[in-house]
Amino acid sequence: STLFPYTTLFRSDIADSEARYRQLFEHLPMPLWAFDRETLKFVAVNDAAINHYGYSREEFMAMTILDIRPADTVDALRDYVGEGRQGFRPANVWKHVLKDGTVIDVDITSHDAEIGGRACRLVLARDVTAERETEARARLLARAFDSSTSGMMITDARTNDRQITYVNSALLRMTGFTQDEVVGRNSTFLADIDTEADTVQAFRSAMIRKVGHAAVLAPAAHHRVDRKSVV
Repeated sequence: STLFPYTTLFRSDIADSEARYRQLFEHLPMPLWAFDRETLKFVAVNDAAINHYGYSREEFMAMTILDIRPADTVDALRDYVGEGRQGFRPANVWKHVLKDGTVIDVDITSHDAEIGGRACRLVLARDVTAERETEARARLLARAFDSSTSGMMITDARTNDRQITYVNSALLRMTGFTQDEVVGRNSTFLADIDTEADTVQAFRSAMIRKVGHAAVLAPAAHHRVDRKSVV
């Protein structure tokens, strides 16, 4: 048949395309899997998912997506999948459980996919556990910094004039300045002329260091808006 060579070429192109997509799926450096929307069973998982979650490919294939969720989130997941929404779904953070029992926070993005004639969902998972823990610590430190009864400021060590980037509430109350009046200025403008020399030197030395943070605890005097000194 005249069409035979073209049919063979077409099938070859399809096979090549499938092989390329399979390789992309398998080698993506983030956990990726597909599950059957009706049965919720895993139908494909990539190497990153196997390495990150600790299950073998065979174990995954015998599981459903409910098996990697904490028990108290299963009903919410069933409702979420049962909504039947099509197409791309933006990231949502869910709790997942690794094979060793560790609970992690995962940012999930998904899209419809048809695999073997079955309606499936392709899922990309990004572990954000460390990121969320860092954010939580940062919020805790920020609250501690701002609620301290001691006047404190943060300066940018990368700038030559060590610009102030933040001042806590206590220092604002002491000096009478507002945050907008202080941020962006050289921190030495707050120093009083009567501040002891060794305190000024300690302050300058702490700011000269380009890395890390340093605290200077000393009875330094600061200017108020009314030009009076406050210790």
